[in-house]
Amino acid sequence: MSYAAEIARSVVRYEPGDREALCAFQREYFGADSRHCDDRFFEWLFERNPHRDPEGASLWLCKRDGVVVAQQASIPTRLKIGDSEERAAWLIDWMVHPEWRLKGVSPALFAANAGSTDIMLGLGLEDMAYRSVRRAGWHDAGRLSLFVRPLDAAASAKLLNLPPVLGKLAPRFVVGGSARFVAGLRGVIARVSLESVKAFDERAEALWHDVSREHPVVAKRDFETLRWRFDEGPHRVFYDRYYLTRKGAVVGYAVVRVTDWKGHRIGRVVDYFTRRRWVAPLLALVIGELDRKGVAAVFLEQWDPRAEYVLRTLGCVRARPSHRFMFKAREPALAGVAPTLMQAANWFVTPADSDFDHILIEASKIGG
Repeated sequence: MSYAAEIARSVVRYEPGDREALCAFQREYFGADSRHCDDRFFEWLFERNPHRDPEGASLWLCKRDGVVVAQQASIPTRLKIGDSEERAAWLIDWMVHPEWRLKGVSPALFAANAGSTDIMLGLGLEDMAYRSVRRAGWHDAGRLSLFVRPLDAAASAKLLNLPPVLGKLAPRFVVGGSARFVAGLRGVIARVSLESVKAFDERAEALWHDVSREHPVVAKRDFETLRWRFDEGPHRVFYDRYYLTRKGAVVGYAVVRVTDWKGHRIGRVVDYFTRRRWVAPLLALVIGELDRKGVAAVFLEQWDPRAEYVLRTLGCVRARPSHRFMFKAREPALAGVAPTLMQAANWFVTPADSDFDHILIEASKIGG
């Protein structure tokens, strides 16, 4: 047996009997207080996901002599591509024991993971994982954009590392431009309202079927998915949820999180979903709501090229490129959808996809 074949045989899908060995590995490399060692998080992530793999947990281990020396997980989802839905999964939680790095373990883990789905997705991959998946033929689509809406001029200057003078002038210009734009939206905003809700409900189902028609490529955001993602997980207490309503009907939603960052209170828009015509009023009302909560700035990280003009006119500053976004589709089975996937403007991605926001929450707990 070749060395590569031996390594491949040592990569197995997680089973309950692996729990003790896995916990020992995770405590050492993620930390005893990390979400990886939280049984509630584990159960939610791998057992309650409505798109979970029927074959078992989307978690692969490399074991040598009964000891876990590496792991690779993913979050299954359904990716809407045009009028079809395909199986997909977000790559997460890659970790290899230092003694087993550069020994073929990572390619074997990636191959096992990719073999369980049709499209592999990656968001915020670190440099070592990035190099590994590039060698495996993944497409580097680029980086999400971080937009910041300043609300407190002085605090925003510090958050964005602006010189003091620009910190005073830029937000004033931005806010003025936003005010003029919102004034033009006044008639539209008067016809809609922002409704705070404790949890998503069946109204989100009709919204998904309506809004998803406008997006060529988007991960599923139906009621079942939103309920699992925001209302059932261990992080649910961190989220504020809002519906945008018009004449009693839900026409959009937003999920935000208020947190501390660099000594200031900020608001993060974790997810939003609405028809193109309602993006401006939805985000304008969300920014207004966060302003009333006293945040210094609103952060929006997203991949939605069609929304960039709206964000700028709402007074958002494009601060910097954010996390890498990558994918790989199984060939030749998905050759027909490849042209749609390769067009960057077709995608809609927010921190609600992958475990992007989970990492930020963990970092905030330790002052990151």
